[in-house]
Amino acid sequence: MVDRKIEDDGASERTILIDKVKNGPDGAKWAFDLLRVDLGHDKDGDLISSCVPEYRGFVAKKKTRASGQNNRDRLVLSALNACIEAGQLLNVPAVPPMKFDTQGVLRESLKERLRDMGYWGADDNDDTAKRRINRDILRLVEQNLLCADPDMVWLPSVSTRSS
Repeated sequence: MVDRKIEDDGASERTILIDKVKNGPDGAKWAFDLLRVDLGHDKDGDLISSCVPEYRGFVAKKKTRASGQNNRDRLVLSALNACIEAGQLLNVPAVPPMKFDTQGVLRESLKERLRDMGYWGADDNDDTAKRRINRDILRLVEQNLLCADPDMVWLPSVSTRSS
């Protein structure tokens, strides 16, 4: 289940705000443009067209606190680096503006690594931990320390393979 709002202020940009997500981070916001797509012609020869959204990127929230990373943020980044060092990199699906050779780590692999590193206690259930991980990932994305999609996470500085 997803609750979302499409916003268009008429001047600057169109955005979609994800208010509620059943198994993901709430409050994510993405910018998009509407592209005209020609579908063909009607029987009178008039052009038939439509619009499709083109993803422009994540819209970072304004930082509300001056403090740096908290301990959980550092643990998420350490776990991601451990996954990268262990060779758990996969290609991120090439969706514009994503570069075709971007590599990342599956969220599930990151979650397993965090479990091994003691991210949550024995009395925490998996759903609670997953929501906490998703919130922490979203916070790191907002700080431009991580990039993420629903299935994968990657560091902006190592997002492409060297040739």
